[in-house]
Amino acid sequence: MKSNTFSPLVTPSLVILGIVGLLFLITTYQSFLVPLVLATFFALLILPGAEYLDKKHVPKILNHLIMVALLIIIISSILFVISFAFAEFASSLGQYRPIMENNIMNLQAFLQPVTGGILANPIALIGESGSIEFFLKNASSILVNAGKFGATTGLVITYTFFLLHYREHIKNTLGSIIQKKNSLVTSGVIKKIERMVPRYLGGLFLANIMLGIITYVGLLIAGVDNALFWGVAIGLLNTVPYIGPLVGFSTLVVIAFLTQGFPVMIGALIVFAIGQFIDNAILAPYITGGSIDINPLVAIIGLVAMGTIWGVIGMILAIPLIGIVKIICDTIPDYQPIGQFLGNDYFTTKKTSLLKTLIK
Repeated sequence: MKSNTFSPLVTPSLVILGIVGLLFLITTYQSFLVPLVLATFFALLILPGAEYLDKKHVPKILNHLIMVALLIIIISSILFVISFAFAEFASSLGQYRPIMENNIMNLQAFLQPVTGGILANPIALIGESGSIEFFLKNASSILVNAGKFGATTGLVITYTFFLLHYREHIKNTLGSIIQKKNSLVTSGVIKKIERMVPRYLGGLFLANIMLGIITYVGLLIAGVDNALFWGVAIGLLNTVPYIGPLVGFSTLVVIAFLTQGFPVMIGALIVFAIGQFIDNAILAPYITGGSIDINPLVAIIGLVAMGTIWGVIGMILAIPLIGIVKIICDTIPDYQPIGQFLGNDYFTTKKTSLLKTLIK
């Protein structure tokens, strides 16, 4: 008789019920789950450093305080660079308004036979959005959002510390909940996740910094204004696979054309293409090392779905979350066809079909 360790979990009715219940939880309790999930990934990201300090016999509390403080310093530095770059870009918008209006009118004249004057209204809000009056009008909402951001940040930091501090207790609790005969499987899944998340997030962080620097230097050489802003923006957007680079490319090309004309736009396009080539051919393979093997279809669906539910944070967390699901599916025999479907090797392996597994 075939042994089916997780047989109660693989019936179609329970699978559907679990998906519906999960969707209900992540949409209804978003304000609770987002900080907790984000803190979990932060804790996994700094886990290798905490384990290194453990080997050096650093006291547990001091060890975790050092790692959380280091995380805060890194995030604060990133936010400072982002805010500086965006502030510099916003302050320069006003001076580009006449140039942008002129380029829009030139583009309108060129495309008149096709568009029929659809581009007749140039951008009218540039200048106001960067003015003092704009911020005074929206002071209350800005303060409320700043307060929410501060509270959420404090909650994420607190969660991160305690998740790191009580990680062994959490793992032991999970092991005791699962049946004893499955404890080895549970332990193996947790270890794989602990290796995968820091490797992916850490590698992505380094790759995006290097891509941002490459873009910044290239745009400086090409004569693109606000090169620092674009370097930071391209690095940030690259955090979201497929969609992020597309948004960065289209925005950079359009703004470069509107503010500086066609020749500079071509230079920006070339710099972006070179940066993406370096990222895909060198940075991603050698830094992240293919730590998450997800096929593009599943990745795009996951990005769109998580972006719809949790916004930008959901899009950033979508790939590692799918990676965790794949690890679980690859480890449990009855779920392996699902793991194969999520990965790139599904259509090249001759194993039990996904449909057959779900309906058996």
